[in-house]
Amino acid sequence: MARALMTDDGYVCVTRKTGRGVWCGYVAVPPTHPWHGLDYMQIESVKVHGGLTYAEHRPPEDALLELRLASGDLVDTGWWLGFDCGHWGDFIPVLQKDGHVWTEDEVWLEVEKLLTAARHEAAG
Repeated sequence: MARALMTDDGYVCVTRKTGRGVWCGYVAVPPTHPWHGLDYMQIESVKVHGGLTYAEHRPPEDALLELRLASGDLVDTGWWLGFDCGHWGDFIPVLQKDGHVWTEDEVWLEVEKLLTAARHEAAG
């Protein structure tokens, strides 16, 4: 199951599990945000599991269904930043049977870290 939330201040937060069974988390920042349009490698201040691994003008296609519940027009105008829980030391069903098994609640906590960092950056 995935979770999606649109905040009162214009961010969209999402968790989702990939077809390979790996949890991912995303936050969409609005067009006025300093991170809008940046490659994830340019955003070094964010400390989430494994670091940022995604930055695009749209969320991954398989996340769109969950977003219809929460996102408004940010699906088209936001800049999506994300991370995955498929790194060394993580349980990856198709590759690595040992490792930490991430729960959706744990991934949501990482999404909240990303949201907090985004809000901090926007505040200057």
